[in-house]
Amino acid sequence: MRNDDNHEPDDGITASYMISPDYCDAFAWRRVEGVDSRYTLGADSGGWSGPHPISDALFQDLHEWYGRFCRADPWSGKHEMDWEAFHRDGVELARRVKAEVGPTAKVFYAKPIEDPGFLHQRLREILDDGSVVVFPDEPMTISPDWPMTDDASDAD
Repeated sequence: MRNDDNHEPDDGITASYMISPDYCDAFAWRRVEGVDSRYTLGADSGGWSGPHPISDALFQDLHEWYGRFCRADPWSGKHEMDWEAFHRDGVELARRVKAEVGPTAKVFYAKPIEDPGFLHQRLREILDDGSVVVFPDEPMTISPDWPMTDDASDAD
């Protein structure tokens, strides 16, 4: 099993893992309850980290799924991404993560911001039985310090 932290989950440790791709080689995030105040890097091409190890086969499948995201290069507009298929596969991988980490961890799937429809059904939790709970849509919020104008151009 792949785990770069070299320790086993203790009774009572509840960790959360979020499967969600991001640039700079990250595709999973982790938070150990009572230890981490926020999600931190949980997996990249260097390995999986956290108190719950996963199999090498699952890690490889997550890494290949993440590669599809990178090759699509959503910010460039050069390649079309089939977001529906990408999310379907991501949720299935999150189910596999949940099956391997078991009931002492929560597993979520979150759409990346690069998906034009990321605000709709953005967050999902995978339950112990493999079923998926879709969280209600929330409006996007911005900081009051970020100016919002009708003209988004930078021209002077």
